[in-house]
Amino acid sequence: MIYEEDAQDFSDMLNAVWGSYGRNPPDKSTKRYWFDKLMKYPLGDVGKAFDRYVDSNRELPQIMDIDKLCKPAHFAITHEPVIIDYEKSKENASNVKKFIASKMKGSNQSTEWAEKILANEQDYKPIAVSYAKQALGIKDN
Repeated sequence: MIYEEDAQDFSDMLNAVWGSYGRNPPDKSTKRYWFDKLMKYPLGDVGKAFDRYVDSNRELPQIMDIDKLCKPAHFAITHEPVIIDYEKSKENASNVKKFIASKMKGSNQSTEWAEKILANEQDYKPIAVSYAKQALGIKDN
């Protein structure tokens, strides 16, 4: 699975792929769309899929091309079933919840971007202003 902290690496990968076809890098919204569609796969698998595609195609890939290359051809069980320690799993889940809660305390980062846009609406495209209003629960006229 691709995580948010992998976004820059993913962006660099898209820039490199587009550049290999002599194209300008994709815009931010296109990168975000690709990221959202491919985030279900590990970043390394996505990179390998792009490499295989670029090695054998003359046109820019479509999402479905990379998606298809990321999917395993078949599933095979290569190990004995794992016996799960449910008590240890509960403890680990509790630790994860505590960690997430500690990172979220006092943070209102999720709407800071929207407030910044609305403070200077004239500097942004109408769609950005519309999304900012939506994020803050402001009705767009």
